[in-house]
Amino acid sequence: MATMAEKTAVLVDDSVYILKQLKEFFESKLYFAVLATGVDGIEAVQLYRKHQPDLMTLDITMPQKNGIDAAREIIREFPRARLLMVTAVRGEEAMGYQSFGAQGIIFKPLRLGDADYVKNFAKIVDQIVSPRK
Repeated sequence: MATMAEKTAVLVDDSVYILKQLKEFFESKLYFAVLATGVDGIEAVQLYRKHQPDLMTLDITMPQKNGIDAAREIIREFPRARLLMVTAVRGEEAMGYQSFGAQGIIFKPLRLGDADYVKNFAKIVDQIVSPRK
């Protein structure tokens, strides 16, 4: 159960292993309450509607509906949604993340044992969820 000051997250990735890593990282290192996890873009949209978290992570490559389409749909309905892409996809598709509504991107593989990677990940999350001026 989230406290008043605790930030909330919904994590979406088609890899159960990645979801487990992200959930542990968000809860133990970033002090987020993880409200739910999902495995595809259809679930992402449903979970965003239900929970409206402070942050949602989305993989780009997922079955049924990819993270880009899910992000566009969420932003259309919730223009202030805060979305972070967590993906192995490189190149133009990934670097265009702002064009479909995401505010940041983290690349896989997750290197949660690498202090610099973790510091950068935490900084990006903080920039996304900090109150907007």
